[in-house]
Amino acid sequence: MLRMQGFTSGPASQRVRCDLRTAVRCLIVSLICSGAIVSSSTAHAQVSTYTELAADGKASPVVATQIAPYALTSSVAVRSVLNISSDGATPALFTLPLSEVDQGEPINVAVSLCNGPTRGIAPPIAENASSSDRAALEESSLVRVYVSINANNPRPGPDSSDIADMVYARGGLAQIRLNEEGSETIEEVWVAIWPPEEAWGETGAFEIEVLVNPGAPQQQLHSQYGILLEDTDSSRALVTTFNYTAGQSPNVSLMVLPSVGDYALPSTYYNSSFCAIADAWNTYAASSERPVITSSETTRGRTQSWQGNDQRMQFEIGNLDSTSNYTAWLLNVNSSDSNVSSVALYPAIKFKTKQAGVCRLVWDIDFCPEVAYSIPLDPVVATEDALNIINETVTPNLANFSKTLSTWSCNDTYFGQYSTVQSCTNCLNSYRDWLCAIAMPRCTDPVESQSNGSAAISDVDSLTGRSVGSNTELLPYVLNRNVSDTRQSYIDNQLDVDGPYGEVLPCLYTCLFVQRNCPGPLLSWTCPRWDITAQHDYGTFADAGANGLGAGENGGAGSDMARWGGPLRYIAQDAFGNTYCNAMGVDTYLREQNTDHVGGVDAHGDSNDTVALGGEKEAGMRAPAKVMPRTTVNGSIH
Repeated sequence: MLRMQGFTSGPASQRVRCDLRTAVRCLIVSLICSGAIVSSSTAHAQVSTYTELAADGKASPVVATQIAPYALTSSVAVRSVLNISSDGATPALFTLPLSEVDQGEPINVAVSLCNGPTRGIAPPIAENASSSDRAALEESSLVRVYVSINANNPRPGPDSSDIADMVYARGGLAQIRLNEEGSETIEEVWVAIWPPEEAWGETGAFEIEVLVNPGAPQQQLHSQYGILLEDTDSSRALVTTFNYTAGQSPNVSLMVLPSVGDYALPSTYYNSSFCAIADAWNTYAASSERPVITSSETTRGRTQSWQGNDQRMQFEIGNLDSTSNYTAWLLNVNSSDSNVSSVALYPAIKFKTKQAGVCRLVWDIDFCPEVAYSIPLDPVVATEDALNIINETVTPNLANFSKTLSTWSCNDTYFGQYSTVQSCTNCLNSYRDWLCAIAMPRCTDPVESQSNGSAAISDVDSLTGRSVGSNTELLPYVLNRNVSDTRQSYIDNQLDVDGPYGEVLPCLYTCLFVQRNCPGPLLSWTCPRWDITAQHDYGTFADAGANGLGAGENGGAGSDMARWGGPLRYIAQDAFGNTYCNAMGVDTYLREQNTDHVGGVDAHGDSNDTVALGGEKEAGMRAPAKVMPRTTVNGSIH
C-alpha cells in the first residue's frame, strides 16, 4: 500500500495527519490552503469554511450574493454553489480584500467544478458542424470566470469584459494569472463565476471550489505528461514518472479511478478539476474495491539527456478488475521557503487491464533491465522460476556478443572510435534490449481477427515487397500465438503456456538501433526490410510512414494535437493505453534526439550517424526472429 506522508499546516498544536483515505484532500486543500479546509455547501451562493480543528460541516455558512461578495482569505480555498440558469445571468461573487493582497506580486485565481450535472452540459453539435460553430457551441456550455483588479469593476462579467480577464472552465478547471510582471496597481480582486451561457436543458447547480493567492500559483495544471504507462496484466498496472536526481525524490502521489462506473468521474466535463478528482478518489480509496498502490525507484528508461544519477519513480497498481478501463493522474506537491505549498496536476493517462489468462507483468529484471511489461506465463509457474529459465538463454548469448565486441578496441580514440556519438557500451545495451525483446516477448490479449484486428502479417509469404501502405486504421502489431506457434520453445515447454495469447511484436527500431549503434565493419548487422519480411517479426510506430520508419507521417498527432492523447511522436504506445509495438525505450530515445538533434534518427527516419538505417547487405548478420540458446556465430545469434 502506498504510504502517504503526514502533511501538516498551522501551529504544531493544531496539525492534522492525513491517512490514505484523506491524503488527496489534504494534498489539494490542507497543503495549499495554509491552515483552512473547506467543505461543500447545500444552498445557492453559500460558502462553508472551517479550520482544521473544526468538525466537518460545523462551520457557519457565509452567503456570497451579488450585493455582498464573499470575502476570501489569501491561499484559503472555499467551496460554494453555482446555480445553472437558462440565461446564464446569475453569478457567484467573491473578493480578495486589499489587506490580503501583496502589491507587486502576481495574482492567481483557480476555480474547479467539484460536481454538478452527471454529463456536465453537452450542447448538440452536428457531425458536419464547422470548427468555428463547434467551438462556439462548446464555449456556450462552459462555466465562465471573470476577474477584475479595478475598483470601477467590482462585478466583472460579460458586460465589462473590456476591463476584466475571462477564462472558461475547460475540463472543470479555470485558471487566471494577473499582474504577471507586478507592475499594475491592485485595488482589490473581484472574482465572478458565471454559469454557462446556455444550459442546454440541464438544471441544478455546480459545486465549485475557489482559491486566490498572490505569488506563485498554488494549483497548476501541467500541459505535459508526468506519468507513462508501462503495461498491465489482468489485475495490475505499472506506471513511471518523469526523471529526477537521485536523493531528491519529488513529493508525488498517484490517483487512480475506474473510467466508468460508480467511482468514475461523471464525465470528461470534470476531467481536469482538482476537487472533482480528489473527491472521487477519496470515495474510491475508502471502498473495499480500492487499488493497492506501492512505489519504488528505477533507472529504467535512461536516455542521453539524463544525468549520471537520475532515476524515476514507479508505481505498481494492484487489486484491479480484469478487462477494465482505468484513468490515472499524478500529483506533485512542492513546498517553498514560506511554507506555502503548491500542487501540480498532470494530464491523465488511460489504461485497460487484460483478460485473466497467461499474461503476467514483470519488471526490475537484472539481466533485462528495460523490460517492464507482461510476458506469457502460466499462472501456476512462479515468476522467479520463469526468469531463471529465460536467463539461461539471455545471459550466454549476451556474453558471446560482448566477447566479440571486445575484439574492437572501443576505448582507443585513434584506432577504435567508430562513431563520434556512439560507443561500444551503447552497442551492447542496444543488443541486450533487442535480445530481451526477442527472448521475452510482450504478451497481450489475442486479437479477434488476425487479418482485420492487427497490422502484423501472419503469412510471411504474402509480403512481396509491394508497399502495404501506412497503418491508417491504427491497428496494433500483434500476432496471435498458440502452443505450436510460440516465438521461443521454452514458452510452452517450460513456462507451461497452453492457452492462446497475443504477442506485441518488437518495434523495428529495436533492431535498427543495434545496426545504428554498433561498429558496422565488425558486425555487419542488418535488419529485415519493411514489406519484404519485417511485418512478420516486427511492428513499428503508429505514426510511422509507409516504409515503417519515421514519425508524424501517418496523420501526425492531428490538428488538435490530441490524436495520441498529446503532442507526441514515435508512438509505440499512446496516452490512451493502446500499444502498437514493443519499443524497449527506443521511442523515448527518438523523441529526445529529434528534439535535441543529438545524432540518430530524425522525424523521417534519416540517419545522422555513421551507420545507416534500413536496407540489407549481401553479406552480414540477419537479426533473427528467434533466439536459440548458446548458438552464436561471430557474436550474433542465428
